[in-house]
Amino acid sequence: MKTSSTNTRILLAVVGALMLVASACGVTRGGPAATVHIPDGDSVEIASSELTDIVTSIESSQRFLDAAFSGQMPDGFQAQLLTTLIIEKVIDSVLVDEGITVPESAFTESSDAFVLEVNNLFNDPDLTSEIVDELAPYLDSLSRIRAKQGALGDALAAEQPEAETALIPCTRHILVETLDEADDLAGQIAQGADFSDLAAEFSQDPGSGAQGGSLGCSAPDRFVEPFRDAILAGEQGEILGPVETQFGFHLIVIDEYEESVVNPVDPGQLASERISAVLSVMPDVDVDPSIGFWNPEQLIVAPAVQQPSQ
Repeated sequence: MKTSSTNTRILLAVVGALMLVASACGVTRGGPAATVHIPDGDSVEIASSELTDIVTSIESSQRFLDAAFSGQMPDGFQAQLLTTLIIEKVIDSVLVDEGITVPESAFTESSDAFVLEVNNLFNDPDLTSEIVDELAPYLDSLSRIRAKQGALGDALAAEQPEAETALIPCTRHILVETLDEADDLAGQIAQGADFSDLAAEFSQDPGSGAQGGSLGCSAPDRFVEPFRDAILAGEQGEILGPVETQFGFHLIVIDEYEESVVNPVDPGQLASERISAVLSVMPDVDVDPSIGFWNPEQLIVAPAVQQPSQ
């Protein structure tokens, strides 16, 4: 019954996802893995040793490799992981600019969440403890970024205007195939039959029918047009219809109205947009060519094998 909508979100890193696309090939041990030129700020280096430590921690845990990557890490680890480390430097610069301090509790909570994700892989607390120790540099890195990005999102959300609210109708319906069936059920309801009981017995919408016809509380524009128009024109407690849609004939009742936030603020989206804005105007990111190259269009480090020909 409800029309669907797709929310497009800028995904800046695999922050919060344990299954980071990875590969342990050719870790650089010379100069910096990357130098990030922060707009209107300093240039910040990411030491190759930091990248090496993280890769080595994953290589050392064959049990994690088996569980997460079927035994062998896929190509592109250094480029993917280096992208997240670059994003961390950008987040750091924004936190400083905004005067945001990440509470220690945020790092603890983020770390605990990753331990839980590891345990979900193995479902064995003792084994989880061993794997977490082996993956310490990797998990520490992901935990830091998650905590920092969360703090940034929360701070940006706090700066937003107070969200507007609206009354959202909570509805039930009975769906049948023919107008005669709908008219018959409407007559039974007018004679005192229970709407929910009839929905459970006769509705052709099995999902809502099993719930007494309940569709929950949703904005009217989530429904197809004739159904939406009936709700907008109706009053609480009134039996609406029969209403014809492409699905059949509906009897509808509005049980109540619930106050709901219109276009609620998404802290994660705000953080992603802010980070993306900084990345998009960075003059450049110098990347160790043995790892890859900075792709300014995708805002990622692309693996060296994808280096475009000159």
